[in-house]
Amino acid sequence: MWLALLLYPFAIVPYTYFFSFIFPTEDTGEKFMMIHNFLLGGLVPVAILVLRIIESTESAGKALMWIFKFSPMYCLCEAVINIPSKDIFRANNNGDISELDINVAGGSVLFLGI
Repeated sequence: MWLALLLYPFAIVPYTYFFSFIFPTEDTGEKFMMIHNFLLGGLVPVAILVLRIIESTESAGKALMWIFKFSPMYCLCEAVINIPSKDIFRANNNGDISELDINVAGGSVLFLGI
């Protein structure tokens, strides 16, 4: 989790800078980014975790997980949620899983580093 927290500032600054060119004024861009970060940081990671836990929707959850990894806020929140939940993934995979496994927090750390 510390690695994700250390990489997050270096990932969110260029991401926000890129989105600043889309909007004509600062206040519309700020409002969009606040809603965008709230959704991708608060609601989407929890919804995808639930999708990945339920066996019938696990494949949809895994596909959506990789689509949303392009957002640094999603990556940080997914790492924070998945590391304490790794026992759930260990039960699903029938083996020992580390925190930096690609399906736990490794993918998020990888995307934050890119």
